[in-house]
Amino acid sequence: THAYDQAKDGYQTVLAIHKDQPDALYSLAYLANQDGQTDQARSLLFQLTQAHVDHADGWHLLGRLAERQNHIPEAIAAYQKAIASQSDHIPAHYDLGALYQFDKQPLKAIEHFDAITRLDPQQAEAQLSLGVLLAGNDQLDEAEQAYLKALEIKPQLVEAHYNLGSFYEFQRKDTTRALTYYQEYLKLGGKDLRIQRLITQVAP
Repeated sequence: THAYDQAKDGYQTVLAIHKDQPDALYSLAYLANQDGQTDQARSLLFQLTQAHVDHADGWHLLGRLAERQNHIPEAIAAYQKAIASQSDHIPAHYDLGALYQFDKQPLKAIEHFDAITRLDPQQAEAQLSLGVLLAGNDQLDEAEQAYLKALEIKPQLVEAHYNLGSFYEFQRKDTTRALTYYQEYLKLGGKDLRIQRLITQVAP
């Protein structure tokens, strides 16, 4: 009912009876985070994960807070613990994969985005990220499959049309197929000036 103050009072009442009750600790930390009370949220999450070392959501939220404060090693460790506690925790795989991608560790990033696509093959954005990483690692056939799967799931995914156009233009040297995806990219609202010029140059 969005009565957050009453919810907090209820969770605090629970904790007065059972100081390490996991649902109450996590919910209070979540609400504190929503209110921008990062230090309070972190304190509650430390209490939670010390008392319940396998609380995957607690570790994941702790990782998100650490990442927001640019404490990257701490964030990576927390995401790893979330996955160790719950191997099918998709948000932790996603966040850890994105950190490894940003940190230029493509093989580790591929591992986590591949895990997401195996856990849920309908994750279009994960398929797209996997395609980018595989293409950068010269695994071109696998990258092409991932890009095409992303579009199969979400045909209006602008970034997938852009990446497939670039893939066919630069990796496959297939300008005709590249133009097909670039044209769709522009139809969907893409604004890349180079592609706009390219399409204009080849227009009949």
